[in-house]
Amino acid sequence: MSIPSSPYAPSSGAAGVPAQGALPGDGHTFESSENPVVGALTPAVVGVPAFEPRRSRALWVGIVMVALACALLGGGTYVFLASIRVFDVVFHGEGLISWPSVIAVVTGALLALVAFVVSIVAVLRSRPKTMAAVLILASLVLPAAAMAAGVHYGVSALGDRTMGQALEYAGRVEPEQVDAVLGRVEGMGVQIPWREDIIKTIRSTKDIVS
Repeated sequence: MSIPSSPYAPSSGAAGVPAQGALPGDGHTFESSENPVVGALTPAVVGVPAFEPRRSRALWVGIVMVALACALLGGGTYVFLASIRVFDVVFHGEGLISWPSVIAVVTGALLALVAFVVSIVAVLRSRPKTMAAVLILASLVLPAAAMAAGVHYGVSALGDRTMGQALEYAGRVEPEQVDAVLGRVEGMGVQIPWREDIIKTIRSTKDIVS
């Protein structure tokens, strides 16, 4: 009488280890062309860096545009204010606005806006993003600072010229006429801290001459 084999008995090899090419549980076998090596390490990729710095062309374009915007805003604002001749407006009816300087200021403002957009593009394309982030800050702060500096020095130059003309035209101009012209300048958003001093000087020199 034959003894039936246990379903748990191995068909070949060591106890509990299925034979070569056997798939446990399905009763089928397959032919293996090579024996896998247990514990083999996957070869590492050599020569490929994990992080590669990348500078976008938009970064350099933005830097140039910010520099041009600062030059146009600062220089244009200064020339606009320094070119105002109050007494020429009073006596000869000359225009108050220097249109070339206005065009320079408007162009500088547009360049500052475009530079801000370009700096955002540089942030999206550059690695690392530190320089591009600094460019965004610079495109907002530097043009405003340049324009503020142009206003400061332009008002100072306007005050020196107006004071000199006030002494030159003493007794030949009414204080109200000069005050009206300076009021037009302040109407454009420019604060003139020496406005009252100019009017007092004209009145005092007029009294001395008369």
